[in-house]
Amino acid sequence: MKRTIVKSSEIPFAVFRPTAENWCVSKCDVEKVPFEWNIQQFFLIEDQVTKSVEFQDKKRPYAGKWCLTLQRTYDCDRRPTTNEVFFSISRYQDKCFKVKMAILNKKREMIWPQEVFVPKHCYSKCEVLRVKKELILSNDVLLTDGSLTICCEIEYAGKEEIVSAAADKCIRPVPLFPQSTISDQQERLFEDMQFSDVTLNVHGRQFQAHKCILASSSKVFEAMFNHPTKENITNQVVIEDIQPEVFSELLRFIYSGRLTLATMETMAVRLFAAADKYLLDQLKSACESHLRSQMSAENCMELLLLSDQIHPADDLKQSAVDFFRRYPREVMATDGWKKAKHEHPNHSIWVLVVDILENLFLSSV
Repeated sequence: MKRTIVKSSEIPFAVFRPTAENWCVSKCDVEKVPFEWNIQQFFLIEDQVTKSVEFQDKKRPYAGKWCLTLQRTYDCDRRPTTNEVFFSISRYQDKCFKVKMAILNKKREMIWPQEVFVPKHCYSKCEVLRVKKELILSNDVLLTDGSLTICCEIEYAGKEEIVSAAADKCIRPVPLFPQSTISDQQERLFEDMQFSDVTLNVHGRQFQAHKCILASSSKVFEAMFNHPTKENITNQVVIEDIQPEVFSELLRFIYSGRLTLATMETMAVRLFAAADKYLLDQLKSACESHLRSQMSAENCMELLLLSDQIHPADDLKQSAVDFFRRYPREVMATDGWKKAKHEHPNHSIWVLVVDILENLFLSSV
């Protein structure tokens, strides 16, 4: 981050006018990445999920990559459960950004523009634009070949700078390396585990790690290594309730704060439970956000049961309850519903389910 010292008479800001003798302003350049996605024969596409190519800022490839997703919701018989389509965005780098998304009509005018801020450490697809199919037809948005064009613009922070008064002798420390560089270094440490001082045995698979890094991220590991426990004395930790592949990704997150979208899509449920065990709140929040975005008739009951086991998971539970209220027939027609009834027949969650069904019945009478 660059530092500039100016005189009070040379303040280059139209809004901020300091009255104190000592002052500083932190600012950054805003970089913009435009992208357009044309979807041919839009109403003939039958896939539940369709993705664009990955795109990035060609001038600054280190800033990361993004990808758009078109998603429809279907029940177990492949029948649409809603007449809406969802456009989401995914990112493949740990950097916050703002996205503006809209549909381009035949005159290349933006229709139904929406803006969403995506925070750092959000590893799920983030829904930006939700549109009813009937509106697409009624507003004559499709091109003559039956295609639909989505436009979006990414905004993220570029070069940062601190501007300070000439009298200011105490400017806050400036990082010598960008956060992405530090994350890269941590990930390399995860890959080679140089100078590791503890071994974690997960179902027979050995993982090397560093006590200081584990303890700084997890209160569970901190308590384990702060006392004369067996694990602290022998430098051996046995873990039996997490699968090795899940623990590997958990360890990667502890070291680098990163997970791939593919990882979240295949093991978010198991990572959610593992993060709850080791009190990794940041990972729990990322998993919960991803699971909410992936709610469907098939997994609604699984996520409702999961949210009742992990605390706090109020947002996930509320999302599952709301989904069931909207689509009770679709949920009850799935294998997920049958599995929940067979494996958890006496679970307290059925009291809530019955209450929802009774209220729906009474409201329809």
